[in-house]
Amino acid sequence: MKNRAMQRLPFFLGLCCLLLLAGCSSPEKKKVESFSKGMAYVEEGETRAAILEFKNAIKVDPKFADARYQLGLIYLKTGELKEAFGELQRVASLDPKNLDAQLKLAEMYFLGKKIDDSRDLVEKILGQDAENADALSLLANLELVEGKKAKAEEAIGRAIAARPDNFRYYLTKAKVEMAKEQPQGAEKALKKAVALGDKEMTAHEALISFYMGQGMAADAEEQLRKMIAAFPDSPKPHLELASFYMRQGRNEEAEKSVLAGVALDAGNPSMYVVLGNFYRQQNLTDKAIAAYRQAVDKSEKKADYKAVLAGYLFEQQKFEEAHRLLDEILKENDKHPQGNLLRAKFLIKDNKNIEALNILDALLKEQPKWGEASYQKALAHLNLGETELSYKATEEAVKDSPASSDAHTLLAHHLFLKRDFEGAKKEAILALRLRGNNFRAAVIAGKAMLGSGEAKKALELFEQMEKAVPDNIEIRHYKALALLALGKKEEAIAILTDILTRKADFVPALAVLTAVDVQDGNVAEAISRVRKQTELMPKNAIYLQMLGNLLVKDKQYKKALPYLRQAEELEPQNPKNYVILASIFKELGKLDEAISEYQGLIKEKPDFVPGYMGLGTLYEQKGKTAEAKEQYKQALARDGSFAPAANNLAWLLAAEEQPDLGEALRLALIAKEKLPDDPNVADTLGWIHYKRDAYDLALTQFSQASEELRDNSTVRYHLALALNALEKKKEARQELVKALENNKDFPERQKAQALLLDLQKNKG
Repeated sequence: MKNRAMQRLPFFLGLCCLLLLAGCSSPEKKKVESFSKGMAYVEEGETRAAILEFKNAIKVDPKFADARYQLGLIYLKTGELKEAFGELQRVASLDPKNLDAQLKLAEMYFLGKKIDDSRDLVEKILGQDAENADALSLLANLELVEGKKAKAEEAIGRAIAARPDNFRYYLTKAKVEMAKEQPQGAEKALKKAVALGDKEMTAHEALISFYMGQGMAADAEEQLRKMIAAFPDSPKPHLELASFYMRQGRNEEAEKSVLAGVALDAGNPSMYVVLGNFYRQQNLTDKAIAAYRQAVDKSEKKADYKAVLAGYLFEQQKFEEAHRLLDEILKENDKHPQGNLLRAKFLIKDNKNIEALNILDALLKEQPKWGEASYQKALAHLNLGETELSYKATEEAVKDSPASSDAHTLLAHHLFLKRDFEGAKKEAILALRLRGNNFRAAVIAGKAMLGSGEAKKALELFEQMEKAVPDNIEIRHYKALALLALGKKEEAIAILTDILTRKADFVPALAVLTAVDVQDGNVAEAISRVRKQTELMPKNAIYLQMLGNLLVKDKQYKKALPYLRQAEELEPQNPKNYVILASIFKELGKLDEAISEYQGLIKEKPDFVPGYMGLGTLYEQKGKTAEAKEQYKQALARDGSFAPAANNLAWLLAAEEQPDLGEALRLALIAKEKLPDDPNVADTLGWIHYKRDAYDLALTQFSQASEELRDNSTVRYHLALALNALEKKKEARQELVKALENNKDFPERQKAQALLLDLQKNKG
């Protein structure tokens, strides 16, 4: 058997020879001097200086295996794995007798799941040293991966026989025992590892992990306390005990453990970040902020810790202080990565998404695997209506930050809009496991259950959520939707009515109640209900619009006019107001009169953008498409981001016989950026995507529109078209049935009936 000292003997002999040759030639002397300096720097812990010297030696002699070996070891230590791999690969080629280099390379192959490459190297090592314990231990792991338990047991047995005092081999032995379904044998091996490596934290952690996996919480807690005793000066065991207590729901004990860990390294600012993170998880905002402030106070380089504090303040919507800190960070270093990430977040909040994307792209160019930057990029694209780009960025965020609850939630949102209800449910539940109080993820999970026809499961989930957060309006709203899906109309109405008594401006509840009234043929009841809410909230433009629309349904056109006029004044960016008003003037036979009125208004105020918008919708009602388009263009010439004009002009362009779908898309995206949540804008953008044969993108937009406009038959017909194009025939049929039930007279009714008949005939 050859021990480590024997393995290193060629290296030391080589070094002696090099020293003897040092005077022979200038390059040789320079090479040896650089190597010697590098080794001295390694001893002193001067990593970067050592790297420089080893590189100098390699410049003189590119085949200098010992310098490359030492360089590879340093790169491994600093986590620069790509560089380490490259150097060790060269060493294995230049010096086949350097078994340690080959072993480390084999380990890297193993971790990279390149099993065959790892095995080839292990076999080469064992060919030179049949009892090389480290190689045998790695061989045992390789055999386990391939399910060869007996061979794994034999290999680790030989490793232990060769070096019975090495605790690491017993960790591998425990893996083998677990593979054999022998937990008692695994526990025995782990206890032996701890006995041999009492001052090795990994041994303790492996035993603790075993106990947790076996549900042996008391044993895990006892071992955690032993680890604290074994490492009295280290904060890490205290923090691991705190994590254990948190999983047990013992938050007070967890806090004491965290504080004990912080006390052991009280001068280290990062410990206060740990403390802040603990309080953050407990939703103890004031304590979290205080801990992050301590981190800033304790640090010499304050920018990094200010970024942590500012980021949390931003999350808590304390924007003024967060921005002040951001200014300080960027003043000190305008290239600060976390500072620029926060800057991008502020831009997204202010709807300056393109500026945010420029920053985020630059950050990701420097750090391609930065999950949080990809997540923010996904949000910016989503705000711009670029759903596919948002979806791709979300996938990157999940891949690079798999523990990010927010990233999984956003992925769930995308999958829900793609009608992948199973995928949405899976991602939302994962997001909830990562952060139990992730309300948004829970809502998406429930909505996905409703979407897949699991109304009973959805109701159970919303009831559980209601117990956790008893007075949350949104949870109660979705509970009511689940009850409606189960046919429990009276219970649902009672909840929705109660919601409005508690929060008079909660639009979704009123929208569902009025939809139920209209479906039951009680339009008068719906009008009365909305009028009551409008009296409570006289400046709520959506309520005024709802009331006007219901009065139009009831053919009370003159009564509808003042409400819609008021809604238009309060929300000039809402495209629907203009359409309803124009339809009223048509019904009253006053289109020409209204056109004259708007023309006079524009003459007086030539820069009054809503005037051009109103005039355009009136021309549409008269069937004068060219004149309508001209008015929308006039509106956009004065305000290039005026969403209603961009939306309507996009629709008209898409409807042309030879449509300019590129220009239509550009305009629809302008509207989407300004009104990202408007269902009418989503429907327009979806229609343009559909006409461009981008059916996935169309489906996302139509899904969003149908979420808000549940009873709009045209939107449901559009959704059915996209589903049909994507070969989702069953879902398409369901949407067509709903469209035809909701409205006996909508423009696309005949087309919807024909498509439904075709789908029913070809029902597979």
